[in-house]
Amino acid sequence: MTSLVCLKRCASSFNNLNNAPRKLPVGMSADALNQEILQTSSQLLDKSREAQQQQERNREITDSLAQLPQQQTDARRRASAIEHRQPSPKNASTPLGQAQQISAQAEAARLKALVDELELAQLSASNRQALARQRAELSQKQAGQLDAWLQSLRNQLQQPASARSGTGAGKHRDDGGK
Repeated sequence: MTSLVCLKRCASSFNNLNNAPRKLPVGMSADALNQEILQTSSQLLDKSREAQQQQERNREITDSLAQLPQQQTDARRRASAIEHRQPSPKNASTPLGQAQQISAQAEAARLKALVDELELAQLSASNRQALARQRAELSQKQAGQLDAWLQSLRNQLQQPASARSGTGAGKHRDDGGK
């Protein structure tokens, strides 16, 4: 999958996140609330780790991007040196000379491929950076939502059972006000 497709999907996921707070279910038991708190805590931990991993990936891309020009220069210089050191055609008439010439050509081709690979890595780095940045932002936003949900659940758990069930004071007073 190309980086551009990933960027579009990530942006779409980010835009589709619901900003409205989740509604707390009425009548959840303390055990059910505790179970939901455990699950949400686990999800929050996962999202926080995911955000950190994406931020680290972005730093790694930035670091590697800074090294690419030097790596390209080194590979070009080594390829040029190999081309200048290639055995003369008169030495290529012996089996050893032919082997040395083939070896030098293979090394030069390898270094040229390395330069091409480094150029492609440099071209794709900005897309990979943007993707990592968007994924980190998405994970952070999801973590924020999970954190708010977790706090709501904890607040709900702190309320008396009668308030959680929706039958507390001011609700359904069927006892005739006794």
